[in-house]
Amino acid sequence: MAPRMPPFATTQPKRRYIIAPRMVRIVGVKTPRNVLNPAGGVSVVVWFTILSTLIARLTQARSLACLRQVPHPWSPHGRGTLMSQNEQMRQAVETYLRAWEEKDKSLFLSLFSTDATLEDPVGSPVHQGHEALGAFWDRVTGLGLDMQGELHRVTCCGNECLADFTMRSTQGGMGMAVRIVDHFCFDDSGRFSSMRAFWDDGSMATVP
Repeated sequence: MAPRMPPFATTQPKRRYIIAPRMVRIVGVKTPRNVLNPAGGVSVVVWFTILSTLIARLTQARSLACLRQVPHPWSPHGRGTLMSQNEQMRQAVETYLRAWEEKDKSLFLSLFSTDATLEDPVGSPVHQGHEALGAFWDRVTGLGLDMQGELHRVTCCGNECLADFTMRSTQGGMGMAVRIVDHFCFDDSGRFSSMRAFWDDGSMATVP
């Protein structure tokens, strides 16, 4: 007569998921002997450490590859580095400020695409196209102010950047200093496709 099985007993052994030690060597995770099972694998507890390490290394390798070579139409043959792309955007912002300082309308318009938009400040009417941008320029420069920009920081992401700067507008030694954050978007040729300026009354201060 066969013996009776105890309640809730099972004849199936518990499964233990393992991963080959070769993967451990590839990833570079040192695994203590006490976590190795008799089959020579690694317990599932260690799997998460191995997986996270592998993901981190793949992400790092991908980031380095992007820094070495990033396709972009601004550079010759459509290829260039991420650093050179960001530098070109920064130079465009510097040229934008220089156009105001030198009162160079042609230089100002050359930075924008033909159908670009300008909103300064955000919430005011949007100016689109070179004719509207030129009218905006004439209205501002018609005040007869001497303008000087001090660039604090340019942050670039993709084809967009944020420019944090102070614009001093003076006449006869008196005037205002306005802390402004401009949001620029660039087209494939490296010109501004849109510009939005963020500033308010709290951004202004008188200058002697």
